[in-house]
Amino acid sequence: MRLRFLVLLVCTASAVGQVSIAMQPADLAMIPGSKRQVYADVEGTQTLGIRWSVTGGCTLEKQVTQGEPQMVTAPAHGAACTNVTTDPTPESPSFRSAVSCVVKAASVADETKTALIVIPVCAPKIMLSTFPATTVLYQKQYAVIQSDLRGSVNTGVTWEITTNPGKAGTLTGGSGNRHAVFSATAAGTYVLTATSLEESAKKASTTIVVTEHALPAPNADHTEAVDCTAVGGGKTYEVGPQRAYVNLDAVPWNGLIGGDTVRIHNDDTTGASPTIYRQRISLPASGTATRPIRICGVTDERGNKPIVDGANATSRRDANWANGYIEDLGIITLYDAMHKLDAIADGEHNIIIEGLHIRNANSGFSFVKQSNSGFKSYDDFAACVRVQTGRNVLIRGNEMDHCGHGVFSNAQTPQGNMVADLTVEGNYIHDWGAVGKEGIHGAYLQSIGLQVQFNYFGASRQGATGNVIKTRSVMNFLRWNYVSQPVATTSRAFDMVEPQAFGCYVIPYEFSFVYHGGGHGSDCLSPGKGPEMDPTKPDEVAANLEAYHFDYVYGNIMDDSGSSSSFVHYGYDQQVPAGPGNDRRGGMLFYWKNTHLLRLRTGTKMIFDMASPDQGHSGEFPNITSLNNVFATTGPGDFRWTGALWASVLVDTNWINAGYSLPYRNSADVYQGGTSKAELLSCDVYGQCKPGNGHMLWMRKHIAGTAAATLYVGPRPFSLETFAPDHKMHGLAASQPHEIQDQPSNMEYFPATNTIASVQDETFLGALD
Repeated sequence: MRLRFLVLLVCTASAVGQVSIAMQPADLAMIPGSKRQVYADVEGTQTLGIRWSVTGGCTLEKQVTQGEPQMVTAPAHGAACTNVTTDPTPESPSFRSAVSCVVKAASVADETKTALIVIPVCAPKIMLSTFPATTVLYQKQYAVIQSDLRGSVNTGVTWEITTNPGKAGTLTGGSGNRHAVFSATAAGTYVLTATSLEESAKKASTTIVVTEHALPAPNADHTEAVDCTAVGGGKTYEVGPQRAYVNLDAVPWNGLIGGDTVRIHNDDTTGASPTIYRQRISLPASGTATRPIRICGVTDERGNKPIVDGANATSRRDANWANGYIEDLGIITLYDAMHKLDAIADGEHNIIIEGLHIRNANSGFSFVKQSNSGFKSYDDFAACVRVQTGRNVLIRGNEMDHCGHGVFSNAQTPQGNMVADLTVEGNYIHDWGAVGKEGIHGAYLQSIGLQVQFNYFGASRQGATGNVIKTRSVMNFLRWNYVSQPVATTSRAFDMVEPQAFGCYVIPYEFSFVYHGGGHGSDCLSPGKGPEMDPTKPDEVAANLEAYHFDYVYGNIMDDSGSSSSFVHYGYDQQVPAGPGNDRRGGMLFYWKNTHLLRLRTGTKMIFDMASPDQGHSGEFPNITSLNNVFATTGPGDFRWTGALWASVLVDTNWINAGYSLPYRNSADVYQGGTSKAELLSCDVYGQCKPGNGHMLWMRKHIAGTAAATLYVGPRPFSLETFAPDHKMHGLAASQPHEIQDQPSNMEYFPATNTIASVQDETFLGALD
């Protein structure tokens, strides 16, 4: 059985008057087969019933609703969408299509009172890629490759090792999942190909080079092992004080091409003093999918990495720091200035940064200005690795510390400024953040297509108030990480909010009215000859919008010994006086097989912090499915599932510490609107509540608790030291919903031993078996 608890506000007038009805002020678009939630606000009656009808080929989940949202499903075929540049309304959306559904709502109390919304159904082409596009492995080392399929609601793929020398390569966990787990027992170049289940002609491949070296014992510094053998077929730059390239400034970064490898050596022989490089890198060059540019560290015999230190660091005179604009924002920066205003996707970035210790880029450190005219302090927003622009970038096996952000990626229109298919894997990120600055995070990631896996996130700096992982990405795969929150001021473990500087490629309103229509404020940049030169079409935006409706967080271990913030924030955060507009997340976060530990605290820890209501029009609202997770404490602290005024959380087969609480709302609750002013909710005897600003919100229908559910309640069921589960966790896991059946949590990361392994028994609750 499943437990669903909704915090739903249904706006009705306290006194019966003239009946009126209004549709949500949303600007929606669909692709064939997709689903959208719609709702209507009935005023002037205590009868909440709405009778629905639809034309244009869509279907409805219900004919009549009683204060809850309606689900609309698009037909199997759409038509090419165009866009208009006027400010949209529900009846006149930003996109236009020959296949459009008109959804009509009529009040049951007075069926002459109606409202409608028009939803265009676009027809995007299927886009398929795999990432990372290239990786280098030891023998018997795992690689997890993710498919990025947009343009169809059928995101499934099949995998095949199409180049498999000696049949030494294998796929762990099968070939029918959205991600593939590869390893090989012999050296060679392997090609892993994904084929779309929807359109078999759509294929994408990843090249995996396995070296002649055996996988070493796990690193002691929480990072993934990296083999820096040069395999790309290009030029190899050996960097070290006694080598051909004595330091990083000696490397001609602007001249690197695909296949080149920069090997940065730790030449220390004592094991106590790793080689330190006090130079910074601005890299504009690009590799190809099969011949990336690699920047990697070569350890000493004990496994100690070379150090790239931002303190007092220099950079080459020919480095491009955007006329100084980004000079104080990173140690290793990917920035293609030549193409930054290109309207055509660059696609040739393909950079790998791995096996380095990168440190010291925050306001407490300075660097040598490129002009050699003195020192300048880093901005607190600086990152150890900054991806200003880049597609198919792999950041793997690095230790990163004492930077504002460990990793920051920008992702901004036009296409030449975008970030896509970004992988952050096997890194140890610690001592991140800035005192009292909530906008600086362990990892701050903006991308279309993002996987964050096998990382160890250690403590932030004392007094830092950012999130451990913040993402403004489309299609998040956040899995198999260890995330600690030991500092009292640290905010959420996962903060997942709306895209910002590339919202014009995701949101129809932003693409049409703001980008092409010159509407009010946006961070989106136009190409050099204006947005009319951008070949991006509404159908592609509709494909991105569909992908924006689904996010995936699984197999992680959250270890909180100090933070008072929630584990997860899901929704939006860029609120203006009129509300966040059309950008807020309106889909589903699938959240499963995660393990949570609350140490040495009293009081209540919120699990899911859903976006609170706003004063403006947000067309859709977020939902969470929580499945097969474990929530435990070591002391008297307890958990609260969520506290938002609007939230939909579906709970199925979780283990939670006794003392947890469900959301409950009543007339004494405080409504926090789009300003700092707190207002009391106005609720009537029917449990129908309305905030002072008059906008419709949802709330549970005067139901204080919940229905029966499969919810296991008891003391901590795993080891405090290793997080290994007790035998009582075995055999309890529920089957996954059909939407994620092709995304098993078939890998695991053991932080105590820094080991990555395949899951042998998927019936355990939590992250480990």
